Amino acid sequence: MSCFISTLSQAKSLDSKVVVELLISIDYEGDKIRTTDLEAIRQFQKQYPTIKLIHFMNAAYFTKSWSKDRDEISKRLLSLIRPGDDLGVHIHGWKNFVEASGVTFKSHPRYLGNHLPERFHGERGSDVPLDEYSTREITQMLEFSILELRKRGFPQPTSFRAGGWQSGPKVWSALKRVGILIDSSAVPARLIRNLYPRSLLQKKADSLWSTITEFTKSRQRAGIIEVPNNMGLADYVSAEHFREMARNSLKRSIRNGDNKVLFHYGFHQETARLYLDEVSKVIDWLTSLEKEGKITLLNHSVIEHIKSAGLYKAYEELVADNANRCRRSVRK
Repeated sequence: MSCFISTLSQAKSLDSKVVVELLISIDYEGDKIRTTDLEAIRQFQKQYPTIKLIHFMNAAYFTKSWSKDRDEISKRLLSLIRPGDDLGVHIHGWKNFVEASGVTFKSHPRYLGNHLPERFHGERGSDVPLDEYSTREITQMLEFSILELRKRGFPQPTSFRAGGWQSGPKVWSALKRVGILIDSSAVPARLIRNLYPRSLLQKKADSLWSTITEFTKSRQRAGIIEVPNNMGLADYVSAEHFREMARNSLKRSIRNGDNKVLFHYGFHQETARLYLDEVSKVIDWLTSLEKEGKITLLNHSVIEHIKSAGLYKAYEELVADNANRCRRSVRK
């Protein structure tokens, strides 16, 4: 820690204070909705009223076979979205959701492995990689998700994260077909390797995200803007682990003369009661560094981040090109 403080102090004296851009996202798994988790999120929002959240919402809450009233589900989830927050789409291959999208369900392969129960809370398919489906089928799932969410009063989604971070070329093609040009599925493969060694999830992460680290910034790739989840999720990356990664990133930034870093961290709605404290610890730590004059801390929405990263012009061009491509496709 003393080396870290010394390095940051040197940066301050050179008038090159590092700007930390913090993104906080929530993955909604389409599984459970517990009052305790929702209340944990509300308490977090009260504690940090200016923190903007990216809500990766899952339409599977509205396709499950359960006794909960759909309108009440909408009301409870919508209550978590505040002005300034962003809405994205999150997809796991739950059987109920896939079939509701008009797609034939696939039960295998499973990226967590066959040694684990196939059914989570009575449902199947949550760990079937999204790219096992065709581009057309993924497009159908995305279209269904957007229509279902809009029908229930949610804002227009602007971004996406795949379940298990399982994105890739087929998913990107499908995203462009539905007009979503921001993907936040990229994650450091090393984190997955540590969590799920020798699993299909690890194999796919190594294939997709071998170059992603905590140092990775947002970029244009394959006709989309990639906003990496470079600090992982609190369920898997504790506040202590986050601080270790952040120190490495800050020291490297100062060493390279780069005055801006991205920290994109998050948590799951379904386990907020268990892991939101880790997010709070991270925010408090970064805030303390700012008060000590060692960093400048910014918290942005996705679009604000893209502007800050100098990618907004590229994003607008991608939107225009994609719209023209869609119009040409319709005329054909």
